[in-house]
Amino acid sequence: MAVTTSLQTPPAATPQPSPVIGDPVGLTVLATIFAILQSIANWAGVPLYNLTTSFIKASVLMFYLRFFVDMTYRMVTYGVLFVVVAYGIVNVAATMVLSCTSKAACDQVFRVYITCAAINVATDAAILLLPFWLLRPMKVAFARKVGIALILMGGGFVFGVSIYRLVIIIIVDSEEDVTYAWGDSVKWR
Repeated sequence: MAVTTSLQTPPAATPQPSPVIGDPVGLTVLATIFAILQSIANWAGVPLYNLTTSFIKASVLMFYLRFFVDMTYRMVTYGVLFVVVAYGIVNVAATMVLSCTSKAACDQVFRVYITCAAINVATDAAILLLPFWLLRPMKVAFARKVGIALILMGGGFVFGVSIYRLVIIIIVDSEEDVTYAWGDSVKWR
């Protein structure tokens, strides 16, 4: 008798909260593990992504500086480098400080994300176009200049992805279900 009473379910009047969160695919994750993963992504993933992007851009710009002695070009390159480092620091600090806890807080987070994504597109465009300064004074055939330009424009894909991410972030800002809509932006980080 004692064994059967311990296996009985509680009455229907007191429903038990489920410790599991389900998704449309049918996979389940414990709520505590999900919270830990979300915290790790917020405190490690996003800042590391932003730092990595800034370091890659800075290294490309420093690589460009090795080829040019023209003072104007060097000043423009250092200017772009300053913008890359500054927006990288601001983006990392903002993602660590700001959190989406209310509608007003989420609006503030999205304003920071949209601003940083726009600056990201601008710096990608500058990094993509800076090598053309190198091609202008070269005394080689036009076909060879076009070939060199195509090699140097290999980063054009990254520029396209940056534009796509900016558009997606603007769309996500106007969506009702931010969690679902944010997935399209995260895929292209």
